[in-house]
Amino acid sequence: MATRARIAIQQGKQIIGAYQHWDGYPGGLGYNLVDNWYTADKVTKAIKLGDSSKWGSFIGEKIDFDDRHADSYD
Repeated sequence: MATRARIAIQQGKQIIGAYQHWDGYPGGLGYNLVDNWYTADKVTKAIKLGDSSKWGSFIGEKIDFDDRHADSYD
């Protein structure tokens, strides 16, 4: 069973956010954010990639899972 979460950051008067499906509890995502996501710039870049299964420790590439013909799946 997933522990879903939303990660958000305020930019001026606007708040942007992204959904995370797995390990959204404080001992999972909470520690990950403290250990790896301590700059607003890094968090903003990751959020702008969109929703995710789980945040890791670095910003990867956006993957279109609906594109069944993408080169990255060969």
